[in-house]
Amino acid sequence: MGLFSRFAKKNTASLAYRRQMAQMISNKRIKYVGERRNGVEEVIGKGGSISIRDDEILLFSSADVLMRAKIAEMDASELLSKDGVVLTGGEPLLQPDAGALLEKIRTLGYAVKLDTNGTFPERLEQIVRAGLADYVAMDVKNSPVRYAQTVGAVELDLAPIDQSVSFLLRGTVDYEFRTTAVAELHDDASFLSLADWLAGARRYYIQRFQPRDTVLRAGLSAPSEAQLHCWAELVRPKIHAVEIRGI
Repeated sequence: MGLFSRFAKKNTASLAYRRQMAQMISNKRIKYVGERRNGVEEVIGKGGSISIRDDEILLFSSADVLMRAKIAEMDASELLSKDGVVLTGGEPLLQPDAGALLEKIRTLGYAVKLDTNGTFPERLEQIVRAGLADYVAMDVKNSPVRYAQTVGAVELDLAPIDQSVSFLLRGTVDYEFRTTAVAELHDDASFLSLADWLAGARRYYIQRFQPRDTVLRAGLSAPSEAQLHCWAELVRPKIHAVEIRGI
């Protein structure tokens, strides 16, 4: 699970409240830190913790301080996420206690956005039907025929992912689908197939791949801006709300 440096709460005026929010997340261990750059969430640090020292809040990754700020100068919206708590990963639904965590977050009055790759459809549906998520963002890696290749698997059972897609398409919760486009892994046929698979979706985002040291495979590159727009046009006849991120 990823813990981001911003959350949301209705009353941001009280300094006492901001200190209370800071204490709630103090000493929490984190697996990684994410930051939105050019519309795409990117990993900027792995492993670490959140700490309160005097009147400052510090976010550590290894020995580096990734964020340092005066609590008195921060809104609660800077202590938690502007849109609420983002439960992300890795795959957050891999954690069997994800639902229990969201129940606790709900008691604090926060909205919840859930990021998932769709591999645990039963847990996803259970969380949504329990009213524990306001918005779901599902990563759809590629067309069915190229899915295994894209995730680096020899074989892959797509049934759970397809089940999650079908559930979200029913509109039980607000949602988006998104695909990170990689020049070596995606082509016109990929997006024509994705358009058929996700037809009628509320929102679909094509995210431009960002080469970084943290990617799982070397030798991958980002498609050109012109190529991204071409792929978006291929999808639009079946998914009207299509946008490009990362350009």
